[in-house]
Amino acid sequence: MRGRPAATEQARSGTNKRRGAAFLLICILFAGLGYAFFASSQSIEHLKYKVTFRGERLQGRAPHTVRFHYDISMIKTGSVYLLFGDSTRTVLNKDEHVITHTYFRPGFYMPTLAIGGKGFTSLNTHITSEGWSSFLSYQGDTDPVRRNTAERGVLNVSPQEAHLFGADTTEPYAIEHNYVQDLNVSGDDMVYETRLRINPFLIHSRCYNIVCILQGEQDKVRINFARPGCMSIVRVRFADKLLRGSHDNLSAFEQDFTQWRVVRVEVKNKKINVFLDNTLLYSTMYQHTIGKIKGITYKLTSNGFIDYVRLSNAAGQLIYQDDFGG
Repeated sequence: MRGRPAATEQARSGTNKRRGAAFLLICILFAGLGYAFFASSQSIEHLKYKVTFRGERLQGRAPHTVRFHYDISMIKTGSVYLLFGDSTRTVLNKDEHVITHTYFRPGFYMPTLAIGGKGFTSLNTHITSEGWSSFLSYQGDTDPVRRNTAERGVLNVSPQEAHLFGADTTEPYAIEHNYVQDLNVSGDDMVYETRLRINPFLIHSRCYNIVCILQGEQDKVRINFARPGCMSIVRVRFADKLLRGSHDNLSAFEQDFTQWRVVRVEVKNKKINVFLDNTLLYSTMYQHTIGKIKGITYKLTSNGFIDYVRLSNAAGQLIYQDDFGG
């Protein structure tokens, strides 16, 4: 049998390569068209509502009233809700176009239009505080205690003051402290440090709860500590990553805070490390962007003290600090 000339083999090889390249190009083209169709379908599904939604006075000091303008007249079926972001909502009248809402507590809210329980467009609303402000939660009610509650070198609401505002301090109650301002640091590249403790003589709940929140313009970091043995009540959040002690192993967050403890959170390129007294407790990655930090919140289900708070950028530059006069 005579062998094929090398030139013929090379020609056939070249033809096969060209056919393979053409086939690959066709596959890529169809994949791209499929993706474009899917993306446009998603956009059409979103745009089918044909609504307009905007707000006036979206930033101000609490209490603050925001004016919302909307046009939902093209939506023929189903109720449209406006979720204000502060655990309240209302059904919108399709024949009207303006509604106002008063935010009594500082915070970064995302009022959202929703149909059938699914939100489809939202705004950012930044309700700032005058220094630190504190709120008392007791038997389902939340009331402001006072502004600028930092004194005596710590951030604290005493049991005597809580009693003056209606709490039975022999029963469990919670205090929330808020500092809500533009802090000009990225939540995805920052260092947060604070020192705090619980009063061991005024623990009215078997499972005390300590929560530190760094609220970003797109997402948040939520660190939660609980008394040893109380892991099931722990809930931590690192942007899109939400973990619950009832389902996830968060035993690292079971800690004794009856003595002063230093909590430190380091975030770099969406990797987060949580330290307690310079010991690494927890490390993980997340996907969503947190954005610029808009506020700091503490929630304590017992009488607690915050000694200081510091917030730095990734370069180590101190952006915000408060030692509460200490």
